[in-house]
Amino acid sequence: MNKKIRWIVSASITCLILLGLSCQDTKNPTVSITEPADGAEVADQVTISAQAEDNKGIAILDFYVDDSQIGDDGESPYEYTWDATAEVPGSAHAIFVVAYDDAGNEAWDSISVTVAQE
Repeated sequence: MNKKIRWIVSASITCLILLGLSCQDTKNPTVSITEPADGAEVADQVTISAQAEDNKGIAILDFYVDDSQIGDDGESPYEYTWDATAEVPGSAHAIFVVAYDDAGNEAWDSISVTVAQE
């Protein structure tokens, strides 16, 4: 058995013995997009900001526009800048963020924005 597997097994057994229950993290994190506002008109370089919390800590946030991942951030404050200059003026887009904790639990939030007319 390699060292990593031995450590995981040992830590799990220790949790079971000391606490009398499983130490597995099953609680989902929470996440919300704080910028831009839902329904906002955006242009040029758009800063997407989000807040995320978890009882054991956040591992990473993934940022999406429509169905394409555009970036990620592993440290608070969670932000990514979307270059909207190539988007069609007046077009609507869905912005999603997905927060993951260290156990792989996830939560997501989404908003809709419209690229400003020129």
